[in-house]
Amino acid sequence: MKPASSKHDQNKTQKTKITAPTDRQVLQQDTNRPMGLAILWCLVNSLIWCQLFLPAESVGQGDLALIHSCWFAVLAILGWGIFKLSNRTLIFDGIDLFLGLLCAGPVVSFVSMWMTGGELRTGLFFVWSWFTTAITVLLMRRLIPLFSIKLPVVIVISTALVMSFLGIYQHFYFYASAEAEVLPLIENYQTAVQSLETSNDSEFARQRALEKISALERELSRMGIPREPHAQLMFMQRLRDSREPFGFFALANTLGGFLALALVLMMGVVIYRAVDTSARIQFAISIIVWFILAYCLMLTKSRTAWVGSFVCLTGLLIFHIGRVKYSGFTLIKYLGAGFVLILIIVGIAFWTGSLDVQVVLESNKSLAYRLDYWKSSWDMLQHHAVFGAGPGNFRQHYLEYKLPRSSEEILDPHNLWFDAWSNGGLLSLLGLVGLFISGGLSFLRENPIANQVQSLELIPSTQTVIIISALSVVFSGLLVPPETVRYIEVTGFWVVAMILASLLINWLVKQWKIPDSVLLWAACSMVIHLHGAGGFSMPIILQLVLIFAISTRPICPTFRVNSRVAGLLMLGAGLVMLGMSIPGVIRPRLAESVALSKLPQTQSTSAYRRTIQEWIAVDGWNPNPWFQLSNQLQQESKQSKDAEKLLEACQILEQAISRDPAGYQYFGELAACQFEHFQRTGSKQSLEAALQFQEKAVNRYPTKPELLVQLADYYSQAERLESAKNTAEEALRLDQINHQFGHTDRYLDEDQLKMLREIVESAGSLPTSSAN
Repeated sequence: MKPASSKHDQNKTQKTKITAPTDRQVLQQDTNRPMGLAILWCLVNSLIWCQLFLPAESVGQGDLALIHSCWFAVLAILGWGIFKLSNRTLIFDGIDLFLGLLCAGPVVSFVSMWMTGGELRTGLFFVWSWFTTAITVLLMRRLIPLFSIKLPVVIVISTALVMSFLGIYQHFYFYASAEAEVLPLIENYQTAVQSLETSNDSEFARQRALEKISALERELSRMGIPREPHAQLMFMQRLRDSREPFGFFALANTLGGFLALALVLMMGVVIYRAVDTSARIQFAISIIVWFILAYCLMLTKSRTAWVGSFVCLTGLLIFHIGRVKYSGFTLIKYLGAGFVLILIIVGIAFWTGSLDVQVVLESNKSLAYRLDYWKSSWDMLQHHAVFGAGPGNFRQHYLEYKLPRSSEEILDPHNLWFDAWSNGGLLSLLGLVGLFISGGLSFLRENPIANQVQSLELIPSTQTVIIISALSVVFSGLLVPPETVRYIEVTGFWVVAMILASLLINWLVKQWKIPDSVLLWAACSMVIHLHGAGGFSMPIILQLVLIFAISTRPICPTFRVNSRVAGLLMLGAGLVMLGMSIPGVIRPRLAESVALSKLPQTQSTSAYRRTIQEWIAVDGWNPNPWFQLSNQLQQESKQSKDAEKLLEACQILEQAISRDPAGYQYFGELAACQFEHFQRTGSKQSLEAALQFQEKAVNRYPTKPELLVQLADYYSQAERLESAKNTAEEALRLDQINHQFGHTDRYLDEDQLKMLREIVESAGSLPTSSAN
């Protein structure tokens, strides 16, 4: 039985049909260059949605720098167009203001970090992403009323469908084949390194061994496998134990949050097709698409995404039932069908082994981990309350406050409020609170003009859907560092897949006037997910939330800016930022790609150093080339038995520390280098330096037992036996905690445990007066 709409809905629909054409004519009259505006619409959407085909987590590595820099060119072009062609006053409201505060916070925090010290290179990549988020959302708020929210909905659901098929493939086939390919490669690399370190062969044999290692390192780099033994162990453990799909992202949790949002949008399509009795085929296909999205979401095992999607799907259905009068039988039929569909999805997941009871039972453990993250984040932010930790610098400061029972060295606090605070300080936190309040008030406010503008649900043309689908994939394969550029055949495959999916979804949403409630519930699913997962500082994730939450909200004039003044400011800002992008983010990131591709192929020490120096000259804020150069000097010192090169390596490491003063890694490396110099020369000064730098490393990460093992050893060598004993006991205590909580990747090995026990026993057998 077809549900009967309420009288209010009928009146509203009738009013919309009368007023919509007039609004469309008015909007078109205000556009002097319709073709130019349509091109801008396609370009903006392509630049936004191409981010869905790249790992959103790689923003800190600069992999999205080229895409972000393109937005400044768009800003400059738009500013020129407004300056030359528009005679309308630009209006802004409270939502725009608080969005500006949210995105300005990381800029202010970066300036503070520049003055006080921090990892500036990563911070700059994040600052660029926050600039582009502000431009993206402000622009979409003004373009969507002129076109339609339907095109973004089509692209997002289509991408989610393509990514779901990819995720299902990853779950059933990718991990097994990847393990079979990766394991022999890692074993060969480790064997070659060990052979080189213990070999006494001729110089010619050593050179051949180095060439073999270089070839293996190139292959490891191509496959994204780390070179450090501990990192390789972690990589292989994840590869063996994980079957969660990740799509085009790097983490299953990120894919889960994206699918949760797309699932709610798709439920809106299902509800619309359920009401339309004249299109049963579309209704059946929409159910199948929703089923595929839900199944892939189930495979991600992202509990926060499950909660977000369940809450918002329930809210959407209750909201829909409250607005449309269903008969009792029809209501039971639809709700029963939905319940049976969910049972089928869960049943298939259990039957195929993709889901087990343990995943559900471990929910309490997952929540406990997050409570630990939040407690440590809170403690850390108390000491960085005003400006936060700085954009992209959360981990460096968090590790000092990490609880011993917490395993992961997280990159973000897994909570959007703490994330905003950490990235942009109190300014971003104020902006986030203001966005929630102003956005909520906007939804509660009755605004007939907003209803009229929102009724302009233009059906995206087939050409527009094809163009944006294709450009999104192409841009994602071109506007990236050289090592991640896709092969032509791979790009072609995803272009075809995306076009087919987009045409299908565009057909399903035909004639659907998307209600704001669907968009709001979809955005809420991601917001709920972000309360317990990372992603708030990933530009595309935040852009998804803001575009669907506020882009259809009417702009209530709070302050106005003359169009020529605004256009001139936009043109100038865009050109200046684009000019700064080239030396600030684009050239450094490309220099890193070039250097990392050339270093394994260098045939001499001088060529290696020359490549590193070229890298440093362009990428001056990056600590990694200094670390690489230090490693090379240490390797040369081992081969030539020249201890003075170790001191040179120590000086180089100090340069790396100056570029990342809050991190523990380089302090630990510098301590190890000084200690090696002590072992070769017997220099007490080097031993004292090793102690000082290792203490600084431990202060920055006091719950890492490996650092304490090294510090206890250094204390023992310096005959500071009481300090050695206390440090060894603390390392043993942390190791027991890791065993208690099952953190297998953090267990100390038998040699380390034996050394710690010997230190404790030897210190305990000596008189207290002679301990220090």
